[in-house]
Amino acid sequence: MIKGISDLDYNDSKKLLTEILERAKNEEEELHRETDEKKIQILIHEYEKRLEESKQALDEKDRQIEACNSRLREIEEELFNVAKKKNYFEIQLEKLNEQRSL
Repeated sequence: MIKGISDLDYNDSKKLLTEILERAKNEEEELHRETDEKKIQILIHEYEKRLEESKQALDEKDRQIEACNSRLREIEEELFNVAKKKNYFEIQLEKLNEQRSL
């Protein structure tokens, strides 16, 4: 029965230590890989969050632009109506002036 590494011959001890070191190295690499994957997941989440915030901000700007465009159309319509009234009154004034001159 083997009680410790000192009970093994040189080659078996070397194999055992090599396997232990290899296993430790693999575990360390796995830990680094998991850490990197978590960092990537955090970065992806942050990117998606910022992208969503940007989309919401863009949607809000689009709503504001549409509201401005709507108000602009209302103002244009009001100006058109004022221009029509002005034109109507100018025509009426011309008719009155013609009647006076007769």
